[in-house]
Amino acid sequence: NIPPQYFYGTGGGESYGPITEGELVAKLTRGEQAYATLLYTRELGSWIPACSVAHLRHLFRYVSIIENFLAPSEAGALRDYTQAHAGLFAPGRLYDLETRELAVTRERSSLCLTPDQSFIQPFLEKVRSILPRMCAELKIAPFEPGHIDCDITAYNDGHYIKAHVDNYPESIAALTVSGVYYFFDEPRRFSGGELRILSARKGEALAEIEPQNNTLA
Repeated sequence: NIPPQYFYGTGGGESYGPITEGELVAKLTRGEQAYATLLYTRELGSWIPACSVAHLRHLFRYVSIIENFLAPSEAGALRDYTQAHAGLFAPGRLYDLETRELAVTRERSSLCLTPDQSFIQPFLEKVRSILPRMCAELKIAPFEPGHIDCDITAYNDGHYIKAHVDNYPESIAALTVSGVYYFFDEPRRFSGGELRILSARKGEALAEIEPQNNTLA
């Protein structure tokens, strides 16, 4: 039951701490140089000596992958619903820092549809049921979501979404987890579509997720 002792430094030999695991993860996410003089890991089950941020990053999870998220009948119903409502998709929007509103911008090229609440509710309940597992894998405290936003987004040939922050607007400043559920017709007839998790400070990729059918990331 010995708690982990985390320390961070500037590269010049100075170290500061100890700090909590959450504080260390936040520093890693921001791209700051960090290392632990002694680190106990559940993965290794033992103490390890000082290591660099590059060696530490594999100990922390930036994404939780849930394969085969929906039953085949549920995944089929979602595809059928999407195709039946293809004519209702509209250009995707992002939060504009200048106007402080959601707007169609050059940062995003896609088509979006907000599904009927009655149809999508079973999907959202499944998200709620899997949330404790996701929190454990992401090493964040379990929580009960007050609200879950859900849109269906279509990325066609040449579509994209550039690097962005999900919780800029004050209305969703308390956003804790973002999720992407991949679904598409098989056999797969496209390339690209990877989800990249970036360092907020340096923009370097912390994780990259390949699209897999019926997978929640």
